Amino acid sequence: RLVAPTLYAQLSQIAELLLDGARNYKSMRLEALAALEEAGFLPDYVAIRHPGTLKKSHADDDSWVVLGAATLGRARLIDNVLVRAGD
Repeated sequence: RLVAPTLYAQLSQIAELLLDGARNYKSMRLEALAALEEAGFLPDYVAIRHPGTLKKSHADDDSWVVLGAATLGRARLIDNVLVRAGD
């Protein structure tokens, strides 16, 4: 239970980076996956997608949904964070 919030924390960190102008989606995803593994998760995915279509995000997007799923012990955790620039 102490480690479980790490998934949401990693997705939220990506959200903050997006709002700060970061657009290296691959790097952000890989860093989050590594952090989850280090915390003891078996990550399934971390994705940054367009919120309306769930298609891959582009550098000129101004809204995203950051999605993640990972196994921790016997539980599979799934979470997402909606990000809108200017909110």
